[in-house]
Amino acid sequence: MDKQVDYFAKTRQDIISRIGASAAQALLRNSLYFLAIGSNDILFGEYATLDKNGFTDETLQHGSVFVYIDGYAVTDDIINNSRSYGFENIDYACCEVIGRHGGLIPCTEMSRVCSDRKKYIFWDPFHPTESAILIAAKYMLDGGPEYVSPINIRQLANS
Repeated sequence: MDKQVDYFAKTRQDIISRIGASAAQALLRNSLYFLAIGSNDILFGEYATLDKNGFTDETLQHGSVFVYIDGYAVTDDIINNSRSYGFENIDYACCEVIGRHGGLIPCTEMSRVCSDRKKYIFWDPFHPTESAILIAAKYMLDGGPEYVSPINIRQLANS
């Protein structure tokens, strides 16, 4: 998460240098921010020392609204309804290396890549394909409370 915050700080400075401080402040005040916490961060222990209460309290002081996206429920629905989304392969990574289903390690230049990635949910063992990401984004934008709560992203943007 530190990198995400660092990238935001750099981007903020870039925006200020291009449009000026007051215009940048107005733009950023009315922007939506996507902060992804999970997956690699949890896998590799990045949050072992995170003071979650301090982070949340400080952020809430600035009028932030949080939307929880249940990535597991979204992924589960995509996998369980894979055929209706046009996926033909849910068991193998498009970019195969070694291991069960070709998905033991991330994609490398030595990997064998599938001929049509749109038919696969997973690019490698850790990352979804662009097609799967687009479907997940639709859940985030317009999904019901079983996927996004307390409101979805469209409702947040319109509030």
